[in-house]
Amino acid sequence: MNLISKLLHTTAIGLGLVAAATADTQKPNVVLIFTDDLGYAQLSITGNEDYQTPHIDSIAQQGMMFNNGYVTAAICGPSRTGMLTGRYQQKLGREGNGKGTQLGVKTIANYLGELGYKSTAIGKWHDTKEDAYMPTNRGFDEFYGFNNGASKFIGLTSLTRGLEKEEVDPEAYATELFGDEALKFIDRNHKEPFFLYLAFNAPHGPFQAPQKDLDRVAHLDKGIDGDIRQAVAAMVVNMDDQVGRVLAKLKEYDIDDNTIIFFLSDNGGVYVDNDCVPNAEHKRMNNGKFRMGKSTLYEGGVHVPFFIRWPAKIQPATTDVPVISLDIIPTVIAAAGGEIPAEAQLDGVDLNTLLNGSASDLAPRSLFWKMDKYRYAIRTHDGWKLGQMPFKKIPRNQLNDIKDMPAELYNLNEDIGEMNNLIDQQPERAQAMWKELKAWLDTTDPQLSPVIPDSRFK
Repeated sequence: MNLISKLLHTTAIGLGLVAAATADTQKPNVVLIFTDDLGYAQLSITGNEDYQTPHIDSIAQQGMMFNNGYVTAAICGPSRTGMLTGRYQQKLGREGNGKGTQLGVKTIANYLGELGYKSTAIGKWHDTKEDAYMPTNRGFDEFYGFNNGASKFIGLTSLTRGLEKEEVDPEAYATELFGDEALKFIDRNHKEPFFLYLAFNAPHGPFQAPQKDLDRVAHLDKGIDGDIRQAVAAMVVNMDDQVGRVLAKLKEYDIDDNTIIFFLSDNGGVYVDNDCVPNAEHKRMNNGKFRMGKSTLYEGGVHVPFFIRWPAKIQPATTDVPVISLDIIPTVIAAAGGEIPAEAQLDGVDLNTLLNGSASDLAPRSLFWKMDKYRYAIRTHDGWKLGQMPFKKIPRNQLNDIKDMPAELYNLNEDIGEMNNLIDQQPERAQAMWKELKAWLDTTDPQLSPVIPDSRFK
């Protein structure tokens, strides 16, 4: 090779490295903020007038706000499995809190790690206790938080870092500790693509808040739940502060424009009475116009705040197109320039055409839920919902005593509060929807309890 050839070869290599580096820096960072038991209307942008959540609101205002955003479960653990794997958790043998995410199944951190992302999980990790199920053995490079359904906010003595316990100042506030850790992660990794999974446990119980935040909501009528309503409000405004700190840190490093931020809740807020009406005022959690809440398959249980912000690609918009937490993984893989292998069998869809405005809708599809043998639901793309959705939690030792559970059919476009059951007026529609739901149920783990449908379905 002569001198000129060597120079050209060296230059080509250099240009290749520059191109590779440029492509790498163009990969968007991903921040996934997942809250715990947040009622749909507990944000000012979704209708709360008691207090303001300006930082969380800004994610919706500067990005895309989904009026029909859903999660895969009405309780914490299964919802996390569905979102983190991109697969309906029932296909992986999980529909309750008691069983962990199947080992060997990739998580979002695995997929992004293969694309060169540094990742962390901060906050609540709700899976089984064995080390094999912990974040650092599920694709995440780092973990700081707790592995349980609930944890104290004040009075903690330790949290887990990686796989080891680490002492915590008992006067510290958990939500703020998680905010601190998120900022440190960005400080360390802002020069390379990163994935930050920030899973706040607010406003899940126990209902604890710093006095400074309780003072900010002291004007609230305590309502039927006494101090709990004020505590929940204080927990939400503190969480909003932490989101604001994350947004400011991204801006500090001038990476906010090319960072995709997802914001959603794992399920709806807890409801505190057994009446069958949309949530009224002065409840500890506010699901707004939706019926019931956590642990039910009514809209209050699975219809959540769902926002995506990516200034480099997304113009501010609001859409009624139904989306679900399963869509997060295919969306970020495509945004990062990756391809989804067929063997992944993901159940979500890539939202990028919707986000960048090149499409106004997605291909029609239905969304599905299953909690046990008597509770299931299907929502069609055009807004019809069928299911057995008892509003009282049924103890498992009583499930076998139920002989027949009546199904319900609602037109969500006209009746988002699910008050007008149309199953007797629309029997053919109900039968067709049951047939579609049954086909999906046949794809779930056969070890799960089989659904016992309403006796009218054939």
